[in-house]
Amino acid sequence: MNRIIMSFFIIFMLVLTACQQSSEPSSKDYKQDLSQSIPQKEESDYKPEEKNFIGNTAANMLQGAYVAKQGDWVYYFNGLKGIVKRNDITGETKEVTTTVGHQISVLGDYIYFIRDIGNDNLGELWKIRTDGEELSMVAEGLFCDRGEYLYNAFYGVVDDKIYFAQDIRQTNGDIKRFLCKMNLDGMESEPIIEAVSFLGATETHLFFRDYDDQNNRDLVKALPLDGGSKDFISFLCAYSVLGEAIKKPFSDDTYPYCNMNKDFSITGDTLYFYRNATFVKAQADNSDQFTSIDDIYLGYPTMNVYNETLFTLKDGLVKIKLQTREVTQINGSNAYNINIVDDKWIYYRDRDGFHRVGQDGTDWEQLANKI
Repeated sequence: MNRIIMSFFIIFMLVLTACQQSSEPSSKDYKQDLSQSIPQKEESDYKPEEKNFIGNTAANMLQGAYVAKQGDWVYYFNGLKGIVKRNDITGETKEVTTTVGHQISVLGDYIYFIRDIGNDNLGELWKIRTDGEELSMVAEGLFCDRGEYLYNAFYGVVDDKIYFAQDIRQTNGDIKRFLCKMNLDGMESEPIIEAVSFLGATETHLFFRDYDDQNNRDLVKALPLDGGSKDFISFLCAYSVLGEAIKKPFSDDTYPYCNMNKDFSITGDTLYFYRNATFVKAQADNSDQFTSIDDIYLGYPTMNVYNETLFTLKDGLVKIKLQTREVTQINGSNAYNINIVDDKWIYYRDRDGFHRVGQDGTDWEQLANKI
């Protein structure tokens, strides 16, 4: 009899233990805000072959990233009303969430964005399904220097990783900032290399700011995305010299100072920036040269480079083919936050709101009031 009672007791304890284990929270609890989700209960927005490899271009992220595209759908912030999606073929528009933010990316079934929290330099990364379900926070404390004329990115989504800059407390109590990576669900965050701030991720490289304490100067660096040696880092900053390429000296006393306090653009392995009234191109290919494009003079140097074309301001919004220098005047807008997601449209902000216009200057449309 005692054996029977003991057997029942053991079975009861095993069942109780299993129930307790199954109810334990995961290693990361997400903030959730279902009140601002707008579920749609529909099929996927994209075909498998249309899935993005990168959530948004580094060039767009440096320009606020108010719009992203995957397949036939464009996702953008509708002013202070949240995120909407629009089918570029049919024109169908649907609300996704009423949450307000910026730096939007789309990869697979999820939209990622920085939620506005009233702090210019620290961000909360949130995600929501493209059908309006499952609004939740992925990570917080992402660092981005958003001071005047300082353009950085809070994060970049590439393939199955999220890249960002974050302050990490060391074992001795010191706090250091690192370029980091984590899984798409916010798990397994780990530092990659010390950095001042994160600039952006492309299909091939991670771009970030560093600081040379010994010589008191800013540096822009590129790290291969394929996990190659950390020694393979290109230093991408220099004085521009009109009309000629610029060699990159490696000795500490002659390495050129780089003051990246104006707009610049990143695409692939290439950094474009504006220096001494000149448009400059630098590649992370160890060629030890910068190419100075002296016949492109910009007024206010807001820029976005897409598909070998520069979109910028020059007596209004213009596009310039970098190979031929062909200039197309788009309109007279005093545009900023220029975003490009395909070969058809230019998205931009101005004092009156958020707009798009065809890359031939036609079909202008206002998408939202002031953002």
